[in-house]
Amino acid sequence: MAGARDPMSGGGEGGAREALQRLLAAFDDAAYEALASRGLLRRARKDLTRLVPELLREDDQHVVLRVDDAEVSLPVGGPAQARCSCPSPRCCRHVLAACLFLSGAATDDAPQPRATLRDELAALDEAALAAALGRRAVEAGHALLAEHEARVELDGERGARVVFDDLFRDVRTFAGAGLDGMLPPRVDNETATLHAAAILRLREQLGLAAASDAGAAAAATAVAAPSGAPRDRGEVVGAAMTLLCSVVRAGLTHASRGIEQRLTTLAVSCQGVRLPRLGRALEIAARELRALRRREAQASERRLFDQLSRTYALCRALDGARRSDGPWPAALVGRARRRYVAVPRVDLVGLGATSWRTKSGYEGLTVYLFETNHQRVLTWVDARPQDLLDWTARDRYRQAGPYPGLDGGPQRLCRSRLTLFSARVAPGRLSGSASSHALVHGPADPRTIALGERCLRDFSALEQLTAQIAPAGLTFRDPHAEIVLVAPASFGACRFDKAEQRLDWSLRDAAGHELAVFIDYEPHRERSIEQLESIASDSALLARVRLILARLAVRVDGPRVKLCCEPLSLWLDAPELADLGHDLRLINLGLDDAAPAATTSSAARAPRSTPEGPSHDDEPDALDTPDDDETQPEEHISIDPRVAHLEDLLERIAERGIPTRGLAPQTERELATTATALASAGFTRLANATASISSAHSIPDRLLAARYVCQLHRQATLWSQAARG
Repeated sequence: MAGARDPMSGGGEGGAREALQRLLAAFDDAAYEALASRGLLRRARKDLTRLVPELLREDDQHVVLRVDDAEVSLPVGGPAQARCSCPSPRCCRHVLAACLFLSGAATDDAPQPRATLRDELAALDEAALAAALGRRAVEAGHALLAEHEARVELDGERGARVVFDDLFRDVRTFAGAGLDGMLPPRVDNETATLHAAAILRLREQLGLAAASDAGAAAAATAVAAPSGAPRDRGEVVGAAMTLLCSVVRAGLTHASRGIEQRLTTLAVSCQGVRLPRLGRALEIAARELRALRRREAQASERRLFDQLSRTYALCRALDGARRSDGPWPAALVGRARRRYVAVPRVDLVGLGATSWRTKSGYEGLTVYLFETNHQRVLTWVDARPQDLLDWTARDRYRQAGPYPGLDGGPQRLCRSRLTLFSARVAPGRLSGSASSHALVHGPADPRTIALGERCLRDFSALEQLTAQIAPAGLTFRDPHAEIVLVAPASFGACRFDKAEQRLDWSLRDAAGHELAVFIDYEPHRERSIEQLESIASDSALLARVRLILARLAVRVDGPRVKLCCEPLSLWLDAPELADLGHDLRLINLGLDDAAPAATTSSAARAPRSTPEGPSHDDEPDALDTPDDDETQPEEHISIDPRVAHLEDLLERIAERGIPTRGLAPQTERELATTATALASAGFTRLANATASISSAHSIPDRLLAARYVCQLHRQATLWSQAARG
């Protein structure tokens, strides 16, 4: 029997066993789980209660053991490079059992490893990394870091995890085995690149590496313009600045169709030189100008002026980057739409779904899903022009797709816990590619996942989220930062405000703090308003509401600024479903059939007039929502009357245009008086920007710059008033 023989007596002599024992003594459960999984680790420990691994042979580089019916070869590099005779392509239970057995067999006098991760990485400079992985892998690793953010999570002095959120990949490493212990047994080009990038990022995080020539070159290449373009970036940015000034010089109310077409053409040129953010800004400016030219009800000279000034500020920032020696900042360049990367598997939990319409004439359906490994929200989106016959978001919600293996279509996708294999993922978004395959594990339950700050239970500190919802300046706004799950303790009154054409509701947390809920009336939202009114009026049904999927928004109510939310979906207790293995029911407002609606909703009794449909020339932003071009919350903020007067003055000048002979003397005097008043009130930057307008060689240039400073003032005021509640 196995107990009659020393299992550690085997053929051959060597030091591999002692080296492995020293290495494995530093491994904890987290290290083993990184190699395999928590379930396999439990299985391996259970196996060791009924069997004893047998040492077959060892030499200076390997230890070979028999574990159950498999043969395991462990190299001195550690378990990441182990091989097993079983069919499993990954680290299996046999390898884990062998490692656990060896670590338990270590003698008390075996020297403990002293090297930290920093010590090991200090010896892994780029030359050593290139010798191990190849120069191409190191160069590709630099390029990967230039294009994708890598987040480092340190685990004491001996372990670390490098997470590539955009790629849904991570690399774990532990001290004790050098580079060999950091690499998997089978290293293909993609894996070598990923590990090279992870090690380079770790060295940077630990202060072991300065910026190398290869890293600087990769960073520059990632945001560089393509070769062979008919115009270079500098020419396109310069043309954009000139065109924006031309719009102001001609006058906002006198802008022609020709200027609109030039904006659209220049937006296309931006795509050709890989300036997607500027291209998108020019598209929005063209759309605002088109609405104004057609006298559409939603047209606004102020919104057009604000968009022109924001776009001009972006051009100035890009022009400054062009004049500097460094690479173009990726945040200013932006990312092209629909840039998907292949991800082997993504674990998802459905959160809900909603329908929407854009001002540019698109109707769409968005399904919100929570990715559990990296703990972030992803969306699947399907959109079509509103004038497309026989297609509505509500119909698409009930149709098949988007993935093989998913029966029930989007209606089931938003309710399921599933794994998506061969997924294609862009930042924040899932592709509907038919090459992906879904494996549904069961119904979704958002209560079982770690939502962190995305689950709002305490409403007392909501103002801290204002910076995420309304970032200042040219800071990019992440549309998914607005998506949260609200867990109310009680509910307030729900009523439709006929004057504001808005449904108002309130939620309270356990301490009694309130969170305002609203749905602005639009024809496509009438069903959502009816459903929410019906649920809120039924006390028994309302008591079953546990979670609300919502989109946060900043509302300006007179002198007050507060954070509120727009409800998208409700999760209700459903004890009648307990026999089916779950006890939650999801109601997607406007898409699902909820409780019987009231006979006639308040919204239906007093609908507001709707403008003539907008044009359908633009496609909604690929990231997700129709809100990228919506009114900014700071537009309605109460500000200092002297600043408000300056805004009105700038807008009047921009509406009329700039005469060839310059500004009228009366306008120049008014600008000078306004600048003096601003300076005396302490608004130095605004005063300087105002004073420079009439004396500048290019008045439109200074006019746009002054308007942008006014926008920054509004954003700062918004944050200040939100902090005061």
